[in-house]
Amino acid sequence: MKKQHLISILLIIIGFANAAQVSKITSSSQLFSGTHANGVVGDYIIKNDSVSFVIADIPNTKSPGKSGGLCIDAVVNGGQDDFDLMYLYLNKTWPRQAIYNSISILSNGTPNDSAHVQVSGVDSDNALISIVSDYILYDDTNLLKLVSTFTNNSGSRLENYGMGDAFSWGSNPFVPGLGSTREGSSNTTWLASTTTNTLYGYMAETSFFAIHGGYWSDATIVETDLAPGASYTITRYFAVGNDLADIYLANAELNELSTGKATITVTQNGLPVSNALVSFVQAPNETESFESRTNTSGISLVELETGSWTASCSYAGQVANETFYISSSSSQNIELSLGEVVIPVFPKDTLTVIQSPLVNIPSMNLPGKNFDILLDLSSGIALNKVKIKFNTIEYDLNFTENGSENGLRKFQATLPDNMVYGLYDLYITCSDTSKNDLSKNSIYIIPEYKKEFTVVHVTDTHLPSNFYWGDDGLEADSTGIEDFRAVIKDINIINPDFVIHTGDLINDGEIEELGVPSISRAKKLMYELDVPVFLVAGNHDLGGWDATPAPDGTARRTWWNFFGWDYLNSTSATATTTQNYSFNYGKVHFIGLEAYDNYDEWRYELYGSSSFISSQFTWLNTDIAAHSTDSLNVMFYHYDFKNEINLSSLDVDVAFWGHTHKDKEDETHPYSISTAATCNGRRAYRIIKFKNNQYLNSLSVQAGASGSELTIIYNADSSMARINNNHHIDLDQCMVKFPLEKTEAIDSLINAKLFQVDTLSKMAYALVNVPANSMVEASIITRELNDAIDPIIPETPFLMKAYPNPFNPKLTISYRLSATNNIKINVLDINGRQVDILYSGRQNAGDYKLAWNASAHPSGIYFIHATLSNDSGVERFVEKCLLMK
Repeated sequence: MKKQHLISILLIIIGFANAAQVSKITSSSQLFSGTHANGVVGDYIIKNDSVSFVIADIPNTKSPGKSGGLCIDAVVNGGQDDFDLMYLYLNKTWPRQAIYNSISILSNGTPNDSAHVQVSGVDSDNALISIVSDYILYDDTNLLKLVSTFTNNSGSRLENYGMGDAFSWGSNPFVPGLGSTREGSSNTTWLASTTTNTLYGYMAETSFFAIHGGYWSDATIVETDLAPGASYTITRYFAVGNDLADIYLANAELNELSTGKATITVTQNGLPVSNALVSFVQAPNETESFESRTNTSGISLVELETGSWTASCSYAGQVANETFYISSSSSQNIELSLGEVVIPVFPKDTLTVIQSPLVNIPSMNLPGKNFDILLDLSSGIALNKVKIKFNTIEYDLNFTENGSENGLRKFQATLPDNMVYGLYDLYITCSDTSKNDLSKNSIYIIPEYKKEFTVVHVTDTHLPSNFYWGDDGLEADSTGIEDFRAVIKDINIINPDFVIHTGDLINDGEIEELGVPSISRAKKLMYELDVPVFLVAGNHDLGGWDATPAPDGTARRTWWNFFGWDYLNSTSATATTTQNYSFNYGKVHFIGLEAYDNYDEWRYELYGSSSFISSQFTWLNTDIAAHSTDSLNVMFYHYDFKNEINLSSLDVDVAFWGHTHKDKEDETHPYSISTAATCNGRRAYRIIKFKNNQYLNSLSVQAGASGSELTIIYNADSSMARINNNHHIDLDQCMVKFPLEKTEAIDSLINAKLFQVDTLSKMAYALVNVPANSMVEASIITRELNDAIDPIIPETPFLMKAYPNPFNPKLTISYRLSATNNIKINVLDINGRQVDILYSGRQNAGDYKLAWNASAHPSGIYFIHATLSNDSGVERFVEKCLLMK
């Protein structure tokens, strides 16, 4: 519909059989279904022929809103809910908001009127600011109109009073509008979120500032001065559409923009391409205005604002685009013709000289310690140099030869006592330069083995996709890569101490040798992790399919070529023929065990049909016996096909596995736990907590449809990072990286603890505690420095945690000191005023707890401020907490 039509229906509704209406929800059958459905009986439903919205009743509190009167659900009629919550926030201090105390139906939606719900209340931080919000829906439109009026009933002037909205989409929003990007938006007129079911848009008749972290978005509509007795009204719209083009068009109509039509046809090899993503950019903007998908005939029908546009499509490794001009009421036919499918070329990163450590079985070490290197190097060739490299930092290591192992030469290298922590590449140079070699991401240097640490479990990535040899689209489909990359993005934010991957890394273990670079691409993707990954093989990695032309055993031998050892290629029943290994994190012993399904029955007399062979259990029992003094035994493997593993008799405390693509929890010891698959859009992974050498708990989570459950966004100069944690588990060591200029030093950090400074790469690394279902903003404040400084490597990071958060009224503050310090911990309010002192004095290294009872203080945001001082200087740490009474 055009703007003229929109205005007419906003002014007067000509009788319709099914007019817009609003009513109380009296039955659960009226509620929406879906992942993010929040409505309950007693709420209000406002709807017309096309769309429906649910407004929470006052008694039905919803987190984070505590007042009701919030839009908590929206849906295209007949579709599935994916929208979570929208509420009014004030002065850009999330989650300060309107607290409503009354709700009523002003109009029930007769054929000649709108459906209209009104809520009234006050600013949660200032009861002298009254707020009235109206939700208005007309028939024959997908726009819910929101009007909020603020009145200053105090006797003083309010400067720069900010008004806007916060909303939880349920998925990663694409942020269109003028001058926008996918990571944030300013001076825009609309936002939108896309999901697999329905689409949502947020728009205003004026420009506004918006930012989002994936799941949560917030938009500041206006900042204005409010004189005593003055009022200000903001108007905005919430749209629901069948596709993003609907929402774009609604914005064009709302703002009276002249439009024309375009028919986009996408073809490849002369055939239509369905579900191809077409992006539209309007000159002179350089960022996408919106996107659409082609139908089964390869066609996308859109209506565009007049002006010059570029339509682009990227599909199956090919790109096509065309620039065209839209005039008022015109119609354009645009064909985007994609080229032939091209198989991507990746260098085969097979094993050569360095056989250990490897990216899939790395070496985790403390500074000053020794580690072993196994080389496939003949005795006549000398090892000249061993070097490790992290960013731009390099260390040349002293080394000695120390015998042999499984026919490989064994060397022992010594790490420096003082070094930057991180994931290093290992380099060797030899007297025969053709034997020089590199093992990427294979050495992990840590400051300590922590009492409380985190592991992430990933399984069944099925890279690069779920296609097999002979399937159409095999060469170009990368959906598995996209899924695992979304999980890797989360892992690099969470910053676990390491990752375990329990197999089916790739989908078809034979196709690498048949010309499709599945393992090459998988290995390259593993290098994107910032923490080490310990990988064991699964049935898809090692299995061979009789339907493929590859000879029997191809999959298993290819795996050894990329991730294993040639000495495993033995026919002796007493030789080591499967890839099993173990390592320790402090006193916790981890055991990785190969598991398989011998589809092509290669060496059946040795491997049998599936699961494990007797030599593996011999090795396993010997390994466990050798670590009898360790506190905890943790196994990880792909799957126990024949139920051969008895955790109790093996003295194993916890086992993690996959294969079934489903979560299986276990609340009794010994714990047997599976994690859902990463592939097929599930993007699942498990966050596992250990404490005091014992298994604590774990939670299986998802990266979301577009990696949206956990996000990190930096501001323009990367001095501030906003982390949104929408998981139901605390993340206490998220890694934030702040770049530094040459002449800059760190003055202080807010909501973060300094981990280290790499002065060669000019990067500061900080740890941030992000509680479950919360957002934390961490910042760095720098000062000019004339002299260069050395890398800062703390002995143990100072960690402070305040919980629960939000709280009412008691708060616990726990913290750890790595050395004796003068320490002061006080409480500040939102205006920076000190309201309490919790401790002031000198404390030795150790773990401490404090309690704060805020029963005498009003609801709002408070800051727990810690100041540490010693001979090295002063450090400050801040935790933001929310008191909600």
